[in-house]
Amino acid sequence: MFASIHTRLPWSTHLIQLPVLLVPRGLVQQIFSVLLFSIRAVLVVCGRVPWITLWTWKAYFVVGDVTAFWITDIPRPPIPHDREEPSPPFNVTLLSNLSDHPTWKTPVVDTFLGQIIALLNVLKSVAVFLLRE
Repeated sequence: MFASIHTRLPWSTHLIQLPVLLVPRGLVQQIFSVLLFSIRAVLVVCGRVPWITLWTWKAYFVVGDVTAFWITDIPRPPIPHDREEPSPPFNVTLLSNLSDHPTWKTPVVDTFLGQIIALLNVLKSVAVFLLRE
């Protein structure tokens, strides 16, 4: 009825010999790509997204605070200065001294708090979706 525009080839022309190392090399490349993608996904989902979520919420609270003080025309209380930490005893190792430093502690705590906030946002969205259904 309809003429095919593709011509059929004999079966023997379909058989192509692949080089022996081509399949294992492709498999190794695919495994490496999947591992790299997984590491990136874990770092983004468990690290960057919660950290950004927390800092967004902090910005919301600061803007709300400033707006509330501006609307009510109340002077803002002075910001207390950080107290100096007492000097550590001499038997403290360098590693524990570095691990207790606020530069390392703050991002870890911020990321953990961001994970909690992100989890609550997801749960809230699922609850709203299920209640509407």
